[in-house]
Amino acid sequence: MTNKPMRVSRDRLRELLHYCPDTGRFTWLKRRSNVPAGALAGSCGSSHGYREIRIDGVNYLEHRLAWFYVQGVWPDQIDHANLDRTDNRIVNLRCATFSQNNNNRGARRDNESGFKGVYRPAGRRKWTAQAKISGQKTYLGTYDTPELAHDAYCRAGRAAFGEFFHD
Repeated sequence: MTNKPMRVSRDRLRELLHYCPDTGRFTWLKRRSNVPAGALAGSCGSSHGYREIRIDGVNYLEHRLAWFYVQGVWPDQIDHANLDRTDNRIVNLRCATFSQNNNNRGARRDNESGFKGVYRPAGRRKWTAQAKISGQKTYLGTYDTPELAHDAYCRAGRAAFGEFFHD
C-alpha cells in the first residue's frame, strides 16, 4: 500500500498564496524561509514545461492550483487553450477529457510532413492522414499531397473535438 500525500486544502492554499487571474501568477502572502511575502511563487524547472509550486513539501502544477483556487474543485484534466504551458490565466484554462487534452497540441518535432496527423509510409509516394479518436487510430485516407491529407485530418478533428481541436 502506498501513502499518497494529501492535497492542499483550499483554505491552506489561500492562506499561503494569492492568485491573480489576469496574469495567471501566484505570489506568496507570507514570508517563507528566504522568500519574502509578495514574491512570485513557483518555477518552471521541470522538463515538461509546466510551472510548479511547492506547498508543505508537495509539488503542485500551477495550472491545477489556479483551477482549484478559483473553482474550488480539483480537476481531472486541465487544458491550456492557447497551448502555452506557462500561461495559467484562468481564461486560458479549461477542463478537458484525457482525449481532448491530448488532441490540443501541435505536430510532433519529428513530423516529416510538417502537418499534424499526416505521414508518408516508408517506400510510398502518397501521404496518409490518420487521427486518434476515442483512443482508436482512425485511417482517413491516402492523398497525393500532404496538404490534402491535412485537410482530411482537420475535417475529422473538428468533427470529433470541436473547440479542443488544434491542427
